[in-house]
Amino acid sequence: MRLTKQHIDIVALQEPVISDHMVTVASRDWRVIYPSMHARNPASTRSVILICMDIHTNNWLQIDFDSSDVMAIEILGTWGKLMILNIYNDCDHDTIIDLVKNFQRNLDDNNQVIPNEEVHMIWLRDFNRHPLQHKIAHV
Repeated sequence: MRLTKQHIDIVALQEPVISDHMVTVASRDWRVIYPSMHARNPASTRSVILICMDIHTNNWLQIDFDSSDVMAIEILGTWGKLMILNIYNDCDHDTIIDLVKNFQRNLDDNNQVIPNEEVHMIWLRDFNRHPLQHKIAHV
C-alpha cells in the first residue's frame, strides 16, 4: 500500500540510490529534498528527506547544512516548529556527529529560538558505528 495512503508524510532515507541524472527516484506523491551540498557533488549524497506533496511548501523549509551527509528541514505548525535532521554517520569517524553538535550549539548560542516558542528537534541517523573487531592471537 502506498505510504501516503497510510498517512505517512515524511520519509528519511539513508544512502539513497542516485541515478546517472544525479537524482533519486520517487513517485509523484513525494518531493525529494536533497542536502544543501548535493549540487556540488551529487554522488556523495547519503541523506535525503521525502515530503508528501500534500504538505504545502509554506509549512516547511530546508535548513542549510555544510555536508552531503545531513539533510535538515524545519516544519512549521500551530504547535510550533519541528526541526528534523537526517544524519548519515560514516562508520570510520565522528566528524558528522561533531558538525551536528556544533550546529545545535550555534542555534542555542545565537538565540535562534524565540522565547515561549515550542521548538522540537528530531535527529535521525544511520547507526553505522560498529564495535571494532579485535583479533585475538592464540599462542
